[in-house]
Amino acid sequence: MAALCIAGLAIACAGCESDKDRKAREAAALQAKFNEQQRAENLALARALQESARADREATSKRAVETQAESAAAFAKYLAERPSMTVAEESIATELGVARIRSRMSEPDAMEIRNAHVNSAKNAVCAEVNYKEAGQYLGFRRAYVTADVIWVEPPENEVSHRVFELNFKRMGCDKPPS
Repeated sequence: MAALCIAGLAIACAGCESDKDRKAREAAALQAKFNEQQRAENLALARALQESARADREATSKRAVETQAESAAAFAKYLAERPSMTVAEESIATELGVARIRSRMSEPDAMEIRNAHVNSAKNAVCAEVNYKEAGQYLGFRRAYVTADVIWVEPPENEVSHRVFELNFKRMGCDKPPS
């Protein structure tokens, strides 16, 4: 009988774990649960940040389109409301533009001019000029004058020639006077 009691006690004690082992197992289970919860929260936060960044990009893109449309509308309104020049004012503007071109020449009195006119936007004087360089006339070249720049067409072999052509067209100087 004593052997039975000892065997029963041994079986009962075998199922028991020490308090230290139980606490370690519970701590490990809590740590695993905490780690899983932390990972889920981090994933949710990452998804929220990605969604927020996507929404910000869309809003920025939409604002850029709206700003562009508003800018174009405001500029069109400005051009439409801009007072037109009288014939006398256009003539004075043309003379002033020609005088500004002439002031840049080494021999201003030898400069020839033709087809001088104010562009349709009324913000530039367009013309063709022939002037002397090293005592020789170069032949008629296109030119334009704005409040900020005086530009005479450079030779075709210069890099700046293409830039001149683009600006000349942008100014509307490639169109005949209206």
